[in-house]
Amino acid sequence: MQENLNHLFPAARRRLFATNDESGKPIVLVSLTRNRTAKVDRASFERLMLMGVTPNWSFNHNGTNHSYVRAHVPPRLGFGNTAMISRLILPPAVRGVVVRHRDGDRLNLQLSNLILSERMTGAQAWEATILNFMEAEEKRPIVPQPTALPLDLAGYPLLWL
Repeated sequence: MQENLNHLFPAARRRLFATNDESGKPIVLVSLTRNRTAKVDRASFERLMLMGVTPNWSFNHNGTNHSYVRAHVPPRLGFGNTAMISRLILPPAVRGVVVRHRDGDRLNLQLSNLILSERMTGAQAWEATILNFMEAEEKRPIVPQPTALPLDLAGYPLLWL
C-alpha cells in the first residue's frame, strides 16, 4: 500500500509515496522529471529533508551519456545550488572517490545499492576490463595448446637451448 506524503511537504511539486520494497523495507518513491521515479530508503529521505534538500528532484543528463538524480540544496551544505542525491546519501570522505550503483540503475538510491569507488580514467577503466577478462580466463579449464618449442621436465617451453 502506498501512502501519499505530499501533505507533509507543501513545497513538493511532484508526487511522493511511502511504501515498502520487495523485501518489506520502507522506501519512498519520488516522482522525477522525464516521467521517471526514484527509489530511496525512507530513513535516507527523511534525513535529506532535515538537511533542507528540496523534495523536487530531477533526472538530469550530465552531457556524457549519464543521467543522475539531482536536487536543489541549501548553500550551507557546500555543494553549490544542486547536488546529486546519491552523494548526499553516501558522501565520499575524500576527493577522487565516486558513488556507484551496484545494479547500474541510477534511479535506485537505496543505501544498499550505493557503493564508494575510486574514479577511473579511460585507461584505468580499460585496464580494469582487461583484468576482469583475465580473471575470467583463469577460471576457464586449461586446454593444452600444441607447441613447436621443446619442453622441459615440468612441461614448460625451453626458450633457450
